[in-house]
Amino acid sequence: MNEKAREDYEWLMEYVKSGKERFFVSDWGCGMTRYRSFGIGNKGLIMVNEEKREAHMLVYPDGELAGFTADDIDMESIEKTGRGYDAERLEVSYRLEAERFRDGVAMVSWMLHPDGSYFADEGGFGRQDDEEVWAYAFIDTDCRVLVKFQTMDTKEECDKFFKIALQKCQEK
Repeated sequence: MNEKAREDYEWLMEYVKSGKERFFVSDWGCGMTRYRSFGIGNKGLIMVNEEKREAHMLVYPDGELAGFTADDIDMESIEKTGRGYDAERLEVSYRLEAERFRDGVAMVSWMLHPDGSYFADEGGFGRQDDEEVWAYAFIDTDCRVLVKFQTMDTKEECDKFFKIALQKCQEK
């Protein structure tokens, strides 16, 4: 049992009841519930294991990566993109999202750099020729990293890493 995650669960339930902040709350499969903070940037992301009554913060509302460390990132893969700044700082400047859990595993997507239109005003001024850069990881329902954050360029590559994560999940 993860004592900190149990304490975080109790805190989250009280905080949600207090109404100090609004959350988007969604059933995320496999007994998991996703809490996304409602507000500027919508960066705060918490995954709750309802069965164990544990809460796992993935991203703080200020964009600081939570629940992950440098050991959870394949920096060699990320550095090849030329967009490793956020990964080095463990920060989410743009977006981090978790897909629904399937068979106890979820893919986490981390936007390291947006496409060039992100920087444009309503008239298109400031647009850049940049492409989106994403890193992906796979976690279990205890939010343990099964496959480190890294670039995955094709659906086939994502499927391959999902199978690896699923195997690791079933071994535990």
